Amino acid sequence: EFEHETPKALAMRQSGDPLFFARVARALATVQDRYDVVVIDCPPQLGFLTLSALCAATAILIPVHPQMLDVMSMCQFLIMTSDLLAVVAKAGGNMNYDWMRYLVTRYEPGDGPQAQMVGFMRSLFGDRMVTNMMLKSTA
Repeated sequence: EFEHETPKALAMRQSGDPLFFARVARALATVQDRYDVVVIDCPPQLGFLTLSALCAATAILIPVHPQMLDVMSMCQFLIMTSDLLAVVAKAGGNMNYDWMRYLVTRYEPGDGPQAQMVGFMRSLFGDRMVTNMMLKSTA
């Protein structure tokens, strides 16, 4: 719904109205005293929801599947995200995060190439990697 309503709000925007990327932060501000943590699980696309969620976030957890193609896709996505967020920041978007971490997901401990990829990511990202990994499960 957010992805469909935002273009409409942009079209009807008056001078002085908040920009699109402030919509999620404004909505969360109205309920912030009722929650300790709010998790917004955005798809890996650079739409209005993802950009608005990144502007509203105080921390970021990036899931990554430990296979070469997935890691390379994540790198390309993060490069594009960085470019877009630089533009949003110039327009007044908040990009101050308490922390950002990478979480290995769908990990199979017996898979040698995955173990090597996790080792590579740990050497690359260091303390930005969450220590424990999410194991692959059929659930």
